Amino acid sequence: MILVVDDDPDLRLVIAEVLEDDGYEVMTAENGRDAIEQIASMVVPPLLVVLDLMMPVADGYAVLRSLRHELALDVPVIIFSAQADLGAPLTNPVRAVLRKPISLYAFLDAVRALVETGASGCARD
Repeated sequence: MILVVDDDPDLRLVIAEVLEDDGYEVMTAENGRDAIEQIASMVVPPLLVVLDLMMPVADGYAVLRSLRHELALDVPVIIFSAQADLGAPLTNPVRAVLRKPISLYAFLDAVRALVETGASGCARD
């Protein structure tokens, strides 16, 4: 299962539909707090998180901190952000950084690369 986290409902829907059309099971969250709560309540954590950085309530950085520290999970993350300067270097669990507006082809290539190398363990339906 792939978790898509973005505060833009239209973009969140498009990304989810593209992933579903490519055979992936998808869940969505509209902000970082919602994502953290969903992940914490899962019996099996998501195999990949597609994450915006700039969101209200809790941003993507909060999700990354929570994954590393509070939840202690090594869930691969693809960042997609319009932010030009990401600040501190992004490290594990970030596997790819894509700038908005994103090419859906580049996005799917990044997801597939993680799946095919086994870096995320994602499985298609």
